[in-house]
Amino acid sequence: TIHSSIDLNLNQPTGYADLLLDHASLWAATPWGTVMHIDPRTNHVQATIDLSVPLTGLLSGGGSVWALSQQTGTLFRIDPASHAVAAQIPTGSRLQPTVIPSPTPRVVIWKPCPDAATSRLKVGDLAYVTKDPPVPNRVRKEPNRQAEILGLINPGGSMQILEGPTCADGWVWWKVKNADLEGWMAEGDHETYWMVPLYK
Repeated sequence: TIHSSIDLNLNQPTGYADLLLDHASLWAATPWGTVMHIDPRTNHVQATIDLSVPLTGLLSGGGSVWALSQQTGTLFRIDPASHAVAAQIPTGSRLQPTVIPSPTPRVVIWKPCPDAATSRLKVGDLAYVTKDPPVPNRVRKEPNRQAEILGLINPGGSMQILEGPTCADGWVWWKVKNADLEGWMAEGDHETYWMVPLYK
């Protein structure tokens, strides 16, 4: 098992992010409380588990993946096959949040559509639905507001950018895929980005 730490400072609650490479699976814990199961051969996000607490570490053992939140004093046991939280175990100790200085991530901002807001994404990126505001983002069959809605990705839910951008209805659209859905999603409007780059 290769176990290493990275810093993902994406204007989310302060904390550490952790990576765990276990056999042919890559697991990532984000500081804002999600655990992602990623296929390292394709970079596709196979599942996103929203624990909604700041996370500080990942471990593997006993056929499970373990996510630790030192701030809340909780150890989460995750079944790697079903991606369900099998248990929540109190550790008996909590840490107060500490601000960890980190470099500002480099985000390339560009304007692919003349009548739309600027974009921060590109094909191949991983992104997540913003938690501010905490509103699910629609995944549509085609890149326009009138297209059929295939489903929703909840705040904090991650996805991979497959195609795009496409310009329609004053928005920048990207074809995205997560464990359950594949379709088109708007990046945002002139006031809010609904899709946020994950690794920058």
